[in-house]
Amino acid sequence: MRTLITGASGFSGSHLAEYLAANTDAELWGCGLAGQMPSDLNAAVKYEVIDLCDAAAVGAYIGRVRPAAIYHLAGQAAVHASWGDPWAWFQGNVQSQVNVLEAARLLEPQPRIVVITSGQVYGSVASGQPLTDEKRELRPDTPYGTSKAAQDWLAHQAFVHYGMQVIRLRPFNHIGPRQTGDFVATSFARQLVRIAAGLQPARLLVGNLAMQQDFTDVRDMARAYHLAWQHCAAGEAYNIASGNRYPVQQLLDELLRLTGLQVEVVVDPELFRPTAGAGLLPDTRKFTGLTGWQPSYSLTQTLQTLLQYERQQLQASAVSATQ
Repeated sequence: MRTLITGASGFSGSHLAEYLAANTDAELWGCGLAGQMPSDLNAAVKYEVIDLCDAAAVGAYIGRVRPAAIYHLAGQAAVHASWGDPWAWFQGNVQSQVNVLEAARLLEPQPRIVVITSGQVYGSVASGQPLTDEKRELRPDTPYGTSKAAQDWLAHQAFVHYGMQVIRLRPFNHIGPRQTGDFVATSFARQLVRIAAGLQPARLLVGNLAMQQDFTDVRDMARAYHLAWQHCAAGEAYNIASGNRYPVQQLLDELLRLTGLQVEVVVDPELFRPTAGAGLLPDTRKFTGLTGWQPSYSLTQTLQTLLQYERQQLQASAVSATQ
């Protein structure tokens, strides 16, 4: 089956491509803005550079590929950075999705589509509130969350008005290799790897360590996306999260334990996030009851893999610098 992953060269997209290549017989196509896929996926994915904000380019590309399945993962991801250029987040997330859905609508037969929005569509809630299920009102409180809510509504509109087979997923935080340093786990791991290598002082910059977040391994999330395509109902929305909620301090403590480092921890006001999904307790029973999905990686396993990846990246950059 011909399968298209938008944003295939990115964090979640590359892990989804990796999962599908290993576990299905799908003919994988991918597109994004990056020049190429991670090197170990070059043979598995027919990848092209496409600007998804260019409607004509998207229409021509999807019309040529004619996928039976589309996983729409492309877009802007960093929550806090969205405050610096809200319009860029709307273009990257909303305009790109409009173009993908419009191009897919013209295909015959139409593909089955998984659209990735975010748990950030709910905004923040007061501590002690009930579990956040899919019926909760969307009240995003960041430009990123607002752009993802718009994606969610547009996907629903495509189902209601055109009868398109579109599934909406609302994943909560997922972490692992290939994520950028804008995200907390990678930021901590990258700093610690550099400290261990003697490339920076033993001084770790952090944000709000008291905030509690649900963290899922990106490999588990990729598996969830495929299960959604297989089993979830078009027109419906589904929360996806591990159900394991940790203070960011616990994540840091575990990374320090795994590295054996002693560092000075310094709160950087630029990194401090007072809200961005604070208080959310995701209810995932709708998704897990339908698919049987459960996370398979522990937080420790995820962080071990992340540290290993960051060490490899640092070594590779050192080799490149000497050539």
